[in-house]
Amino acid sequence: MPTFFYKAKTGPSAITQGVIEANNQGDALHKLSMKGYFPISVVMKEDNFVLEKETKKKFSLNFLKKVSIKDLADFTRSLADLLDSGVPLFRSVQILAEQCNNTALKLVLDDIQGSIRDGKTLHESLGKNPKVFSALYINMVKSGEIGGMLETVLNRLADFAEKEDETRSKIKSAMAYPMLMLSVGVLSITVLMTFVIPRLVQLFSDMGQALPLPTQILIMISSALNNYWWLILIVSLTLFYIFQKWKKSEDGGRIYDRIKLKVPIIKDLILKEEIARFGRTLSTLLNNGVPIIQSLSIIKDTIKNKVIRDEIAMAADEISKGAKLGECLKKCGNFPPLFVNMVAVGEESGHVEKSLEKVAESYDKQVDRTIKTFTTILEPLMIVVLGSILGAIVISMILPIFDLSNVAK
Repeated sequence: MPTFFYKAKTGPSAITQGVIEANNQGDALHKLSMKGYFPISVVMKEDNFVLEKETKKKFSLNFLKKVSIKDLADFTRSLADLLDSGVPLFRSVQILAEQCNNTALKLVLDDIQGSIRDGKTLHESLGKNPKVFSALYINMVKSGEIGGMLETVLNRLADFAEKEDETRSKIKSAMAYPMLMLSVGVLSITVLMTFVIPRLVQLFSDMGQALPLPTQILIMISSALNNYWWLILIVSLTLFYIFQKWKKSEDGGRIYDRIKLKVPIIKDLILKEEIARFGRTLSTLLNNGVPIIQSLSIIKDTIKNKVIRDEIAMAADEISKGAKLGECLKKCGNFPPLFVNMVAVGEESGHVEKSLEKVAESYDKQVDRTIKTFTTILEPLMIVVLGSILGAIVISMILPIFDLSNVAK
């Protein structure tokens, strides 16, 4: 008699699984029902083997393709549209899972679908995938479910995610040309040092005269690159690994973030981006009825710079003791007076959410201008630096030829 693997509910939240012998799947379902179980899945032993293989395949693909913020924005917007059209939650997630092309997101949606089928709420189902859905996302969905305005909250989340994606895209687009220039420059220098100069060394040796100091230094560097490239590569990778580990550590990351806030243009870009994110996120959370202390606790995890994150944590602590948000932000060293004053005015008028939204929009525009300024300065700076290095190499290569012509005279 065939053996079936089953998973069934024995109560509102209790789930059991095991094996049962039956003539067919229908017989297995009947036997489980007779036991008082509510079957979730019943799979024959041979089919289960195929199912496990497919699950492992999906799991491995999950590492090959991640869920981007654009995928998350599209999912959120589509879910809001389906719910607004009157489609039930379970069916909405099922439709989106069937249409999803991203393997990693599809795997997550299948998990959410199963969790909702088991009687869990949407925010509880999302909470099982913290790497995809942030605390901000989950808490907002929770507030939407409690307040009966899930579609509205999902649309706000979609707006939020689309804005984040737009900002990242602008930064990537702005950095594309400078990175291309850097790549071409490094490649040109590598070709000169590893292929051209070694072929000129023999020519310099045949001259039988003392080489100028710049040429000697250039030949030494070229020789080191050709003979000890493997050692240079190992040392470089090791140093890069140590730096990454240090940067990801709590103390190291804080020092690194503090250094970044001292570099003129980079400081301006980081502060405006973080403040815009802070204002936009806090406005969204407060609009959905999330208490301010809980909102600040959630926002703290969305802020990338650890120095600013510490300041927000201090502000939350002060507010819990009865202080106002504007007063707390004023004590922080990195929140500009304009932002602080807008928050204070919003608190006095009782419309702090609107004030935060307006100031966030203002800083978003300033981020765009700062990115343009940064790339405008970066491009000529890179041209000067790379041109100087290439020029020094070329001059060092032709100096012996000039010396030879002087001797000939």
